[in-house]
Amino acid sequence: MMTNNDVHWSKQNNNTFRRVGLQLVVDSVNRLDRGIYVCSVVIQLTPTAGQAVNVTGSTTVELDVLSMLSERSEMCQKWTNCLTKTTLLWTEWPSATTCGSTICDSLSDINPYKVKENTTDLHLTCNVTDANPAAMTYRWYKDGSSLSTGETYEIQTVRRSHTGSYTCDATNTVGISDISSFVELDILYGVSLKLSETEINIKESEKWELSCIGDGNPLPKLACFYSHNSTTVGEQKDNTTFINVEHANCVDTGIYICSGNNTIGESVSKSADIHVSCKYFSRSKAYLVCVLFSQLVDIGKILK
Repeated sequence: MMTNNDVHWSKQNNNTFRRVGLQLVVDSVNRLDRGIYVCSVVIQLTPTAGQAVNVTGSTTVELDVLSMLSERSEMCQKWTNCLTKTTLLWTEWPSATTCGSTICDSLSDINPYKVKENTTDLHLTCNVTDANPAAMTYRWYKDGSSLSTGETYEIQTVRRSHTGSYTCDATNTVGISDISSFVELDILYGVSLKLSETEINIKESEKWELSCIGDGNPLPKLACFYSHNSTTVGEQKDNTTFINVEHANCVDTGIYICSGNNTIGESVSKSADIHVSCKYFSRSKAYLVCVLFSQLVDIGKILK
């Protein structure tokens, strides 16, 4: 009669797997348990006359474990200014890999991935690292919202609106994978300015305000100055410079220039024309009185 000790289990291509018993039980099966298992039996038959005889036999069974998918998201950038068609791969994994038929370099230390606006195309690939059966469908997400389907997602000519966090998942007959690690795109672009007013006409002693709003990535540095004497005016807070004058004066009349710059592109400037209506007659009269008084003082000194 065959006993537990007569049956030995092994696994092909695994020298450490050994089990004994009439049954092989694998608890909490996972994808690593896939493979071919060998059941070997050695039975000693002892006849009533003569020597004992060992009878051996073996059979195999293949275990195929169906599993959900695991994946990672990758980003390839096609450089349009290269003579040779080279593709650059974005991935979190440190080893070099391939992207299509071209060799791609690993850039595991770049996240977020910064790229200038309107300079290149981007290609993102949802790479399934393990699945049984193979993946059937893919879905892409931007900032958590459904974006597109398909194994790859292409961005033709990157723009600032493409800034965001991209992830993907994949589906087979077993289920849906977890969301992949993310690729953060940070699109860089030059400065643009907007003035609250381009022309202001007010009376003397009235209040006037002017704001200069700057947009750009990185955030631009702003500066406003009075063109008559190049005096810097206003105060910047975040992406806006404010000029607040509680009581307008005649000397406020003139052109005010707002300029902005960042590391992308050239500096940009815009101007506003401020005109303060003043009581010129009263001012001129006061000025003449001061001049006459000064002259009388000088004459008095001479007579002494």
